[in-house]
Amino acid sequence: LQILWSNFMYHTVDAFADIEFVVMLLTAGVVSMSLCLNYIRHGGTNWQWVAFGIGFSHLFYLFLLDVAALFSLELHGFFQLTVYFGYNLVYNTYLGLCSGAAAYSATSLLLRVILSFGKEN
Repeated sequence: LQILWSNFMYHTVDAFADIEFVVMLLTAGVVSMSLCLNYIRHGGTNWQWVAFGIGFSHLFYLFLLDVAALFSLELHGFFQLTVYFGYNLVYNTYLGLCSGAAAYSATSLLLRVILSFGKEN
């Protein structure tokens, strides 16, 4: 019976990571929508790059978390640090691109809805 539950910990960690990923995407979308609407209201025209940049900014926060987690790990040597930071840079870039795309998509959808209501009147 223990063999059936041996991978239970990994499934709960994966589920928790998936929930965190969805929350990160939702947060990027909502923050991007509110900041881009304020940016457009004050005369900004390049809202696309602003929206993507707001979502991509998660990358820097996650990299700081990786640096903080480095102190709790016992990594010694140039090769281990290179592999650690290289892996985290690739993974964080992937998460930054995903959250940037989600932020851009959410802002684009909101602006399309707003503009469609404006054209009816």
